[in-house]
This record gives sequence, structure tokens and C-alpha cells, in this order.
Amino acid sequence: MNRTCLLPILSVLCVLPVASSPLSAEEKLADLPVTRVVLFSGGVAYFEHAGKVTGDAMVRLTFKAEQINDVLKSMHVWPGGGSVTGVSYPSSDPQRRALKSFAVDLSERSDLADLLRQLRGAGITVKLIGTGAITGKILGLEPRSREVNTAGTVTTIHDTILNLVTADGIRALPMSQISTYTLADPRLAGELDKAMEMLLGEHDTQRRAVDVHFTGQAEREVRIGYLVEAPIWKATYRLDVTGAKPDLQGWAVVDNESDFDWTKVELTLVAGRPVSFAQDIYRPQYAARSVVRPKAQADENAAIYEKSSEAGDEAAEKQIPPDMAPLEWAHNGTSLVGRLYGRRTVEDERRRLLPEDRSTGGGAGLFEDTTATGSRLEAAAAAKRVGQLVHFRVKTPVDLPRRRSSMLLIVSQPMPAMKVSVYDPVVLRTQPMNGVLLTNESDLELPGGPVAVFEGGGFAGEAVMQRLAPRARTVLSYSVDADTTIQADATKDRRAVAAGILDGRLAVRTIEGLSRQYKIAREVQEPRMLLLRLSRFPHERLASPEKCEDTTLDEFRVLVDLKGKGETNFAVRTEEDSFQEALLADSSSDSLAELAADANDVPQDVRTALKKIVAIHKEMDEMDSRAEKLAEQAKAIPDSQARLRDNIKALDPASPLVKRYVEKLSAQEDLIEKLDKERSDLNIRIEAKRDELSEFLKGLKVGKMPQPPAGADRPAGDQTGVF
Repeated sequence: MNRTCLLPILSVLCVLPVASSPLSAEEKLADLPVTRVVLFSGGVAYFEHAGKVTGDAMVRLTFKAEQINDVLKSMHVWPGGGSVTGVSYPSSDPQRRALKSFAVDLSERSDLADLLRQLRGAGITVKLIGTGAITGKILGLEPRSREVNTAGTVTTIHDTILNLVTADGIRALPMSQISTYTLADPRLAGELDKAMEMLLGEHDTQRRAVDVHFTGQAEREVRIGYLVEAPIWKATYRLDVTGAKPDLQGWAVVDNESDFDWTKVELTLVAGRPVSFAQDIYRPQYAARSVVRPKAQADENAAIYEKSSEAGDEAAEKQIPPDMAPLEWAHNGTSLVGRLYGRRTVEDERRRLLPEDRSTGGGAGLFEDTTATGSRLEAAAAAKRVGQLVHFRVKTPVDLPRRRSSMLLIVSQPMPAMKVSVYDPVVLRTQPMNGVLLTNESDLELPGGPVAVFEGGGFAGEAVMQRLAPRARTVLSYSVDADTTIQADATKDRRAVAAGILDGRLAVRTIEGLSRQYKIAREVQEPRMLLLRLSRFPHERLASPEKCEDTTLDEFRVLVDLKGKGETNFAVRTEEDSFQEALLADSSSDSLAELAADANDVPQDVRTALKKIVAIHKEMDEMDSRAEKLAEQAKAIPDSQARLRDNIKALDPASPLVKRYVEKLSAQEDLIEKLDKERSDLNIRIEAKRDELSEFLKGLKVGKMPQPPAGADRPAGDQTGVF
């Protein structure tokens, strides 16, 4: 019955635009297709709609609900020769709050009887089944039951009675006999329609309509641009290493996940990550306010107010959304690709070298052009640098229907690439990888992406290329070099090269070296260059060999010429300067003794002074150790004395055990006095040695105080026990 009564309203609402603003009398609905798209590798996209409008017009764009925040944050409108009167869109105010604003409250789930109770006093016309219409004002509703006897069976029938105040008096009408309800007040009927429209609009949780209103006279071109989240475009490469000039092809994979077909769209691909963030500006937000209520007092004339906070659903609706989690980056080191190209540490390589840490044929190229003209496959995009971003603009307009993807050629040119074997113990312990040293000969930055390597017309392997700056070189490893085996080892050493003592402070400059030894066996006659990837600390330098192919922030790259079949021995040494200092009065004897033993290259007077200082420290350390043992021994005596006193109290004073326990107490008292005296003597001797050390250090100036090397870490403030 209730559903039948609401059908006339629903049938009207079904033809209305859902959750959008209606056209005014002067406006015309205009269509603005997508004409320009800019895809960023940072996960956002810029869309631009353009077209001509005449007079007053409204452009309606439909977006996913989660895109509205980005649209409101970035939309830019060019009105041509006219103006923009506003941009309207459905509110995202919580439905219960919005529905409460109407004269007819549909915020709670209710039936027809509940709705009529809200309308008490309103004029209404009802039509009874089989009779005419009755007009009156709603007085109220009441439940009523009656019993019906049918062939001896009594049935109770429940019904709701609508009481109407009519010109002929109050009429009691069973709702089961009413077929139609019509509100007499147009304003109430309009409020009910609006509330129903909002309820119907809330059912579409996936789409939101944004209407842009233009005003003007003549025909003019208008544009609308905005930024929304979009799938990142991906770069993927093909490298053919056949021949003297390897050819590199770069393709861009783009996805049209928007709600618009791209027809003759100007497409630009941007490599870079401009700052873009998400912020909830679509949902209305309310500031939490205190509620002031009068507090009853004995004096009725005095009004005192107290504050209380709001609670319940309304307070929950006013909560500000939580901040977004920070963007995070991670490298997967468990896969082969992760080990080859993931972020590494210096320790990764050295852990695999230091002993204490050990636990195709010729043929035509794939991209070689065999046509008579010899023309090369041309890239479909022209690239240029804009600020710190690289723009690849597709030369011809792009057609790409919604929910479709495409590959576009953005790079196609020869690139210098030298075939090498690449050895990195982080990847493989005993064998190198086949690889290439690729140089970006262009003036533009190449985005990172997977690289399929081809040789002699066949597939050779795959690699991952990181972002490559102009004129920069990168190493790509794509398969295992089965013709070469390597045995690698490494040793560390440390020597002091300068030291000095002044004002009781020791300063030492040392060189820490790492020597790597490689025994390389090659089983084929073909010569090959071997590239060693050596991890490095920021201030580490290459001592030998003198030449290095390349140096980055975290590694050295050294080339070894393998003449052919046979064994090649090769050594690499890296060194790093370090600077340390310590207060000699406070350093430990063991650390100073170790330094004195290793400081063979420092002046003799420094070593002599260090030996004397070490001797004094050792004497003090021995006395300190003896004093600690005496203290521990004295600490245990009171417990024994307490036990003896308890036993004496429990025994007869004439018992022989009492005399024995008293003698033990006396002996323990003598021992305590002896231990205290020994500790006192030791403390006096320790202080004397400390004074002796202080006197020796006073005015001591031997050697030459070294200066910290450039870029070396220097301890801040007074450092003790540095060594």
C-alpha cells in the first residue's frame, strides 16, 4: 500500500537529472570534449576540455566520487569573451543532516504512517477505493483492531486509522482503503520532492556531476582544465646490442581510465613528480563548538552557565578526516631484479668478500631497417625539458576510447652501449653477468623502466634501467656469463700516519684500507671487458688501479681487460682517511695499548709517551679491579652477621654455640676493618697514580697534532674511549 502511494513521486523524480543543478531559462547544455591530456609519472593527470558555446550555457562534467576533491582543488576555467557565474555540484553533507533541513524529514527510515504523523495539520486529499475523494486536515493516526468471525473462525484484523478534519466533521478513514494521498500545500509537496530527490541521488555513490555555468552573448571558445588522480604512464625499452651502434627504442604505456573517450587528443607524457597531494575539501566540515546551558542555583534570579561538549552522531559527522599517510618507498631485495637493481648498502658487497663475514651468434639486428631507403623507425613523441620535468609530446593526435590502453613510441635512436661482463658479489658470488654500459646520448632524461635486450635477432635477457640523466652512463645486466668464473677475496688493514699529544688530548689520523683480490678464469677465446662494481663509502678513494671507469656516490666501477681464454689476476685497493681524538686521562688502558701497538708509523716520542700513559692506566685499572673485589667481599659479611645474631637470640646464653657464634662475629668485625683499610690504601694509591698521570700530561707536547682530513667525520666535543 505504502509503495503504491509513493510511485507518483518516484516517477517524476526518475526523469530529473540526479544530483545536479537544473538549467536556467536562458542556459543551454553544451558539450565540451577532451582536447588535451597530460599524464605525469607521479600518478596524476591534467585534462582539458575545449569547445565553442553561444550565449548562456552550462557544461556538465561527470566524475568518480573519489575524484571530486582533486577537481575542486585544481579546476581552472577560461570563459573566452564571456564570464563564469559559478561551478555547482551536489553537496556531500551527511545525508541525515541534509534531510533534516527539509520541512518533511526523511532522515530516518519511516513508512507512510510516520510521514503522515509529521504532517499533522497539513491539508490533504485522499481517495478511497471505490468511492470519491475526501479533503481535510490531518488530525492524527491511531492503530485499531477488530475481530471478524468467518464460519466459526475468529480473525483479528489490525489497521491504522487516519483522522481527518473535514467540512463535515472529523472522519476516521482506514488506511487500508485509501489508494492515493495528495498534499494541498505546494510548498510541502516541493519539500517532499526535494527530499526524495536527495534520497535517490544518494543511491549513485560512484558518479558526481559538476556543472560549470557560462554567461555571454556571441559565440566564443571556452576551456575547462583540472587535475585528477590517474594511472602512471610507464616506460619500457628495447635495446638491440647487435652491431657497432646499438639501437634503443623507448615506449610509453598509457591507460585511459577516465570517463571520457579521447578523440584527436593532444597527449603529453611528463617524466617527473611535481608536488601533488590529496585533501578533503568536498565534504562539508563543521567546527566543534561548546554548548552553553544554564545551571540551576538556589537563587532563581541568578543565571550561571556551564560548558559541555556535543556528543552522538552529530559530533561524529563533524570530525575532520585524518591526515593522509606519508608517501613511502621500498626496494625488494629478495628477487633477482631486486638484487640487481634495488637499493644496496656498502656492507652488502663487503659481507660477501671479507673472510670473517662469509657464512649468441651474429645476424641482423632486431630493429635494423632492411628497406631500400634505410629509414629508421621514428619516435611518435617529441621531447623537451620544462623546468625539472621532461615532456614527451606525442606528435599526432591520439584516439583512445575509455577503459583502453595504448603503447606509444617516445624514443628511437642509436645509443652508445659497450658490451661487458658485470661482476657484483651481491648478485652472484662466483660468476659475472652479461651486460652493457649504456650512455644516454640525448639531451633529455630517460625515465626508468624495464629493458628487453636483443642480440643477433634473438632475445638475450631483461634488465631494469633506473632514471638516466643526459650524458650519464648506467650498467644493465641481463643474463649470466657462463664462460667466466671469479674467485674473490678481501682483506682490511689500518695504519696510523700521524699523531700528536697536546694538553692531555691525543689526536690520530689513520688510513683504513680494503684490498680486493680477484682470480678470473675465462673459458673462451673471445676478448671481453669485465666491469667490477665496488661499493664505496662517501669519502673513500680508489688507491689502485689509477684509472676508474666511473665513480658514483656509492660505488666504483673498474674495467678489467680479459684478453681471452686463461686466468687473470687483478687487485683493487680502496682507502679512506679517518680522524679520532680522545682525552688521555679518561681513556681505557686496553684501547690505548692497542693504539700504541699499531702506531708504528707515528713519531717515536709519541709512542714512548703512549707506553708510559698505558702503564699508568694499567696500574690504576688493576687497583680499581682489586678495590671492586674487596667491596664485593665486604658486602657479603653483613648478611652472615645477621644470621649469627638471629641464632644467638634463639639459643640459651649458656649454650656452647653462643660462645662460638660470638667468636665468629668478632672475627668478621676484624675482617671488615682489614678490608676497609685495604680499600682506603688502594684509593690513596689510585689517587696518587691519577695525580702522577695528570702531572705527566701537564705541558706534554709530543708529535704533531694532525688536522682532520676534508670531509672526515670528527667527534663532537670531548670523546672518551674512542679507540
